[in-house]
Amino acid sequence: MPECAVPGHESNARPWFVAVLVISALVWAYLLVGLRAGVPGLLDDVWEYGVSARHLLAGHGFRTSVIHPPLWSLRDAALTVPILVHGPLLPVLLAPLLALFGAGALDHIAWLAAAFALSTAVVLFRLGTRHFGPAVGAAAALLYTLSPLTVANVCHDVSVSTGGLLLLLTLDLLARERTRQAARCTRR
Repeated sequence: MPECAVPGHESNARPWFVAVLVISALVWAYLLVGLRAGVPGLLDDVWEYGVSARHLLAGHGFRTSVIHPPLWSLRDAALTVPILVHGPLLPVLLAPLLALFGAGALDHIAWLAAAFALSTAVVLFRLGTRHFGPAVGAAAALLYTLSPLTVANVCHDVSVSTGGLLLLLTLDLLARERTRQAARCTRR
């Protein structure tokens, strides 16, 4: 039995999964291409992630020249501070993109956020299908995709989509382990 299937639902999970993929992809394509809603705003945190990624590429380590007022006393001679406010994950993810595509990569960061949101919808579908069936999995994935918070975060802050994906992957792994333990207990 596939790992994302609930007993009795194996045969009808695939059409639901395809529907979730197609609808989610169309939503992000419409928002990012049709409406051009993915250009970062002047106050979005994306720019700070980019500054921190450039410091990484320059060999300065996890430092940033974007200094938030409470951190002003931590500045060094080069007027940088350690990455304390937003953390190092996104600068590490963005550094290769900046190295390959230049600073213009930040203008298209919403595509990375959309990829994370699409991946989150896939994991959410699998998790919901495993426990409640494909209709519930599809509903959960599509509600996540169409949520105004998800749409706003994909268009303005890649960190929320990244965190959502990592959280769902963690929950998926925990649910799988619990399922394996339950299967072992029933075999004994």
